[in-house]
Amino acid sequence: TIWLADVVESQATAHFRGTCVDFMTLQRADDGVNYVNITSSLSGNPDKWSELKSGVLSGITSSTKLRITCVDGGGSGGLIATIKYRNIHYSTNGAQQNYGLFTLEGASSGLTITASPPEGIQDNWGAVWPLYDVPYHARWTWACGVGNNYTACPAPHTEVYVFDFGSIPPRTAHFQGTCDDQMRLERADDGVHYVNITDSLSGDLGNWAQIKSAVFGQVRSTTKLRITCVDVDGGAGGLIATIQYGGAHFSTNGAQQNNGYFALESSTSGRNSTVTPFHSWGDVASIAGLYAEPYNANWTWTCGVGGDFKACPAT
Repeated sequence: TIWLADVVESQATAHFRGTCVDFMTLQRADDGVNYVNITSSLSGNPDKWSELKSGVLSGITSSTKLRITCVDGGGSGGLIATIKYRNIHYSTNGAQQNYGLFTLEGASSGLTITASPPEGIQDNWGAVWPLYDVPYHARWTWACGVGNNYTACPAPHTEVYVFDFGSIPPRTAHFQGTCDDQMRLERADDGVHYVNITDSLSGDLGNWAQIKSAVFGQVRSTTKLRITCVDVDGGAGGLIATIQYGGAHFSTNGAQQNNGYFALESSTSGRNSTVTPFHSWGDVASIAGLYAEPYNANWTWTCGVGGDFKACPAT
C-alpha cells in the first residue's frame, strides 16, 4: 500500500496585519508581476494610520507577492506589519527585516535602506502595540532619517514595500511513523522524481511495533513524501504516521485523513479508501504516544471494514 504525504500545500492562506503612516494601499500579484489592488479586502480604515488593518489572503503560492504603498502627509512615515504564513510570523523589524521578506522597493526620499526608532519611543507611537509583542515582534520601519530621527520625511512622502512569498527559506519537517510490516520512504522535492531515503530513518525497520523517525531539511512547497507499506505475513497492514511542519502536526487518522495530507496512491487490495482499526492496536510505548495530543494519529489501511483488520492478504 502506498501513501503520499504532501503537508506543504501548493496553495495556502496568509493573514496580514499592519498599518502605514498615513495612508496604505495593498496590492497582490499571484504571478509576481501583475498587481491588483486588494485594499478593500482588509478590515480597518486604510486612511487612519493608528488603526491596524487586517485580512486573510487565500490561494497563496510561492509566486505570490504583496506590494504595500505608504503615503505620508508629513512627519515620520513608514510601515509596521506582520504576515502569518504556515504558522510562522514574518514581521517588519526596522533595519533587520525578518528573513528580509519585507524589502523596500522605492521611496520618494531617495533612500534605499530602512531605519527604526529606539524601543522606548516606538512603543508609544501609534495604537499598534499588540504587534510589538510575542509572537509578532514587529517594529516600525521607514526610509527617512537615521536612528530615532523619525521626523525627517518631507511631505508628501511615499514608500513602497514588497513581501515575496517565494523568498521564504526552506523549512524543516520531522517525520514519525511505522508500517505493518515493512516501510519504504521516498522523497521528491519537485513532486515528481522520487529518491529512496529509507536509510535516513532511525529505528528498527524490521520491527513494525517500533516508530521510525527522521528530520528533513530544505522542505519546499513542492516537496512530497511517498510511504510504501508492505505486509509480508498477512494481517492488518497499514500505516500510522505524523509529520511536524511549521509548528503543526499532520497525522494519519483512519478514514478521516488530516486535511487530506496523507493520500492513498495505490493498494494491492484494489481498494481506494481507508478504514481504521481499534485504537489500541500496537499499543506499545513508541506507538501509543502518537495516539495522544498533539499528534492525534491513528492507523489507516485499505483492507477490511471497521475493526476487521485481519482481512489484508499477505504481500
